[in-house]
Amino acid sequence: MYPETDIPPIKVEEKYIEKLKRELPPLPEERAKELVNMGINEELAWQIIHSGMDDVFEDIVNKYGYPTIVARALINGCDYIDYHRIFASLYSGKFAKEAVDEIVERACNGEDLSLLLSQFSQEIDVDAVIAKVVEDKRELIEERGERAFKPLMGLVMKELRGKVDGKVISEKLKKALEKTLEELRN
Repeated sequence: MYPETDIPPIKVEEKYIEKLKRELPPLPEERAKELVNMGINEELAWQIIHSGMDDVFEDIVNKYGYPTIVARALINGCDYIDYHRIFASLYSGKFAKEAVDEIVERACNGEDLSLLLSQFSQEIDVDAVIAKVVEDKRELIEERGERAFKPLMGLVMKELRGKVDGKVISEKLKKALEKTLEELRN
């Protein structure tokens, strides 16, 4: 390029240059580091940056957490669903984090998000499901004692996967198993 000869050069003050530098967005490498510091690996960070969803990712993670689940949902999802509603529902405990992928996939395939969230948010009596499994497998409990936990957990998860957080199920099942073992001892 050739300098403009008809217009004299304009001296720009340093304070304006500094202001412009502060307003520039971070370089992609810096942005990737920021996202990694939020709890995802570098590969996911770059995928989020390339998808253009890094601001959405940051906003949702800062409000609700679940960085890896949010990243996966944004990368595998579509740009026209309300991710904030999905993660607000997850955060409030209306469904388990295992259900997010299915909700996103089905919403991207045209199913109504409100209907999906209500289907996954149905109140489930976890204690009733656990009680039924424990009652049905009482012989297994008598035979194996505390080692019956894993097979029982598998049966309960088969029934409740995606509907209730596995940690909640585990805690409730442990209590029910302890109670049943105590009954069997007496």
